[in-house]
Amino acid sequence: MLSFVLKRTPLKMCWVPGYSDYYPEAPGGRPEPAPPAATTPPLPAAPIGETYTARTFPAVPYDPIGSTTPRDKGGTYEMEVRFSPVGSGVESLRLANYFQTARRVVPETIQDFRHPRVNADAAHPIASDDPRAGLDAFAAYRVFLNGQEVRLWKTPDPATTFWKQGDKPGRFEAAVVNESGVEIAKITRVFDLAPGTFDLTIRQTVENLRPDAALGVRWEQFGPVSPPVGTMRYGGDTRRVRFGYLLPASRDPERRVFADDRAASLILHSTAIGNKDGDKPGRAPPSWEPSKLWPSADSTKGDLTLAWAGLTNRYFTIAMYPLLPPGTKERSFAMASEVSRVAIPTAEPDADKTHADIALYLTSPTYTVAPGRTLDLSIGVYAGPTSSEVIAAHAPAAAAMGVAEVVMYTLGGPCSFCTFQFLTSPLHALLKGIHDYLTRDWALAIMLLVVCVRTLLHPITRWTQRKMFFFSKEMAKIAPKMKAIQERYKDEPAKLRQEQTRMMGEHGGVYASGALGCLPAFLQTPVWIALSAMLSFAFELRHSGAFFGVFQSISPGWTFLADMSAPDHLWAFGTSFHIPLLSMLLGPIDGLNALPLVLGVVFFIQQKYLTPPSATPLTPEQEQQQKMMRVMTVFMFPLMMYNAPAGLALYFATNSSLAIIESKLIRARAEEEWKTIEAVKAARLASGTPAVGAPWWDRKKIEGSRQKEGEGFLAKLRRTIEEAQKARDAAQKHKGKGKR
Repeated sequence: MLSFVLKRTPLKMCWVPGYSDYYPEAPGGRPEPAPPAATTPPLPAAPIGETYTARTFPAVPYDPIGSTTPRDKGGTYEMEVRFSPVGSGVESLRLANYFQTARRVVPETIQDFRHPRVNADAAHPIASDDPRAGLDAFAAYRVFLNGQEVRLWKTPDPATTFWKQGDKPGRFEAAVVNESGVEIAKITRVFDLAPGTFDLTIRQTVENLRPDAALGVRWEQFGPVSPPVGTMRYGGDTRRVRFGYLLPASRDPERRVFADDRAASLILHSTAIGNKDGDKPGRAPPSWEPSKLWPSADSTKGDLTLAWAGLTNRYFTIAMYPLLPPGTKERSFAMASEVSRVAIPTAEPDADKTHADIALYLTSPTYTVAPGRTLDLSIGVYAGPTSSEVIAAHAPAAAAMGVAEVVMYTLGGPCSFCTFQFLTSPLHALLKGIHDYLTRDWALAIMLLVVCVRTLLHPITRWTQRKMFFFSKEMAKIAPKMKAIQERYKDEPAKLRQEQTRMMGEHGGVYASGALGCLPAFLQTPVWIALSAMLSFAFELRHSGAFFGVFQSISPGWTFLADMSAPDHLWAFGTSFHIPLLSMLLGPIDGLNALPLVLGVVFFIQQKYLTPPSATPLTPEQEQQQKMMRVMTVFMFPLMMYNAPAGLALYFATNSSLAIIESKLIRARAEEEWKTIEAVKAARLASGTPAVGAPWWDRKKIEGSRQKEGEGFLAKLRRTIEEAQKARDAAQKHKGKGKR
């Protein structure tokens, strides 16, 4: 599944199909943009002298479909869809059972009309006086009939529209006529929404009314528009363009829908949205034309077939897919031969810069429609939570098209692979199982997940800490010898290095034990990273109160742990502010958060009482470095976690608290083992018997004492040579001192 970041990039001017009538010309003039490149054979030519236009109708308010009444108040629909007279598109799509905040007051709007606007103080301020100009999701833009363009989007007169509402809400019709006023084609769009589902169907057809000639038809329309960005914290703008695809039948005969997280590294930088030279002094403002996203070079190279396309933000997905007969095995999105992106400049009223909103733009192949026949261009739309469970239960059509593959616990970008996707899904399944079958509360489930993960990793943790404990003890025994060597050869660097090497060789097991003791800590790192990504993007934590909402039962307006996907907000400020540099990572500061402070206290306890003393004397520089590391651990990590989701902060606080208890128990057990081993080693060394499990250097000492009692000829010869070498070394040393 290919993914792209909707980057909030400073813009100056852009183009959307049909905007040439509403925007001033750029310096030097701007030609009318060409339509997206066709990937199909040329259309049949229209009869000589015949021209086509769409009939206009009075623009009247359209009736919505669905409802925003939630289930707990008797509602049966999952969403409400309102329509626009411009291209009969979706003006707004609001969810009935999901809200903008945990207080459950304002329904979540995941599709909304996007109007182009730029701040008045921008370098090239532009704004349209026409309130219709903008992006409506799934609006029809134009149709080509026998090579002639017929606009279906926006009429020159605001009081008219190309679309007439039918006898039922969500049903629209357009008529294409020739210069004589005779209808040659009828276009129908029917939006249908069943209660209890997130599947919105758009059944659209083009009927050839000519009795004697075929029509060549190519259809172009908008897809979903940018979903809300929400509060940007870690990772910035998490919105993506997403694609599901099918492998070639030779590689996958079952024709399953796949999602590849490698494509999440493809980011829409400013150079991909428009011409970066437009920001340079003396250059004309850049203009934006549809930028083709599918097929891409990668999809063409891999012979991939499009299954669905959509946009996502952190928690919601709007995806479009083909409507196919039941039982159809081939699930290709044949109607969308090209999927492009169009951008418009938008700026919030309090923003300092201009940003971009986008819409996907579909171009169909060229179809030949026989006289009196109808071309079916229907599509389905999933608009709801990015949750495999919700898609499976409340969107059967989307589930059949593999839209559930959109679920991905990653920030994307160049380091999307760093989140270890092969671990995030099992961890999410474990968390959900704990919640569904044990706790029924997400905060308790997270805490129990900590227990499960630490239990699974306990053998590695115990082995690690035990090795490190023995390593520090052995180093303490060796430290006097190393110090004596340093004192003895402080004026002979070469000899000092030689003796230190010899000492390390004699006690090689000590250093190997220390090195191996650190290895499991690195092996655990993927688990922590995958957990962080999973907890940051798990939809189930959104607006979920901790501990059965106990804090809200104390005070209904208290925001503390009311939303496990947001900072814990012990005290919500009611406003927000930015800290220079820091807010670039954390986002705006809008409350006093307690869990990061608890995390700092836990780290302080861990550093003060559980950090083992150094086995060797430290230099002043080393002591200063260790002090700085302790300060960074106690203060910097909680600071970096200040705006983290409450679920993630709760996980780390619980994990660190249990780590203290676990470490204390492991060290106590290791201390007893050390004393026992030392006692056994001392007793067996005195009796000349190697201790069971004793290190090889201790066994060497015992075997050496045995050899001196009854050593053979070769052993005596080796010892004689070693003693002679030592005598020569001593003589050279004495001679060197005499010269000085």
